[in-house]
Amino acid sequence: MNDEMTMPVFKPMRKRRMLLGLGLKEWMRVAFALIVGVALAFSLGNWKHEVEVALTATELQEVYGHYSLYQNALQKVEQMKSASGTSDMAALDLTADERTQIAEAHALGITSGMDRDELTELIPKSERRTMPVIPDIPRWMACLGIPLVLAVLLNVEVSHNTTLSKEAARVASHMRSQRVYSSKPRTYMKGA
Repeated sequence: MNDEMTMPVFKPMRKRRMLLGLGLKEWMRVAFALIVGVALAFSLGNWKHEVEVALTATELQEVYGHYSLYQNALQKVEQMKSASGTSDMAALDLTADERTQIAEAHALGITSGMDRDELTELIPKSERRTMPVIPDIPRWMACLGIPLVLAVLLNVEVSHNTTLSKEAARVASHMRSQRVYSSKPRTYMKGA
């Protein structure tokens, strides 16, 4: 009698290599969902419209800084005019930047004698901006995040060579194969 025990040999349960529960074909489906999602998110990002947006406190402070620079340029010009005794700006020695600041100040209605409150009243509280119709985060979540998660969930192997998409196809096939027959005697007697 042989003391060695013989053990049964079973077929391997998995015949293909898997990474995180997905084979190569499933990873290709996930990559396809990723590519389509990115393309859709970028294309929807180009869909824009103009909206009236309230300026933030930082933006208001930045605009105030520009306006005060314009006012300082006006005050400098007035000092130069009084020092030289001329009222002609062309005769003054100004840089091109100072000339543009003075032109902007005149266009905005800024004068050299305005105080802080008057200067603040000139600042617009809102401005028109071109914004995407669908904001960035919801657009990327809808176009990329949700389809990517669904592609992974539908293609991950839940049991031996069974995925949720295969199970859904099997259930749909089973439902199509089912027939409903009426068991009422009157319907049977009519020859349905």
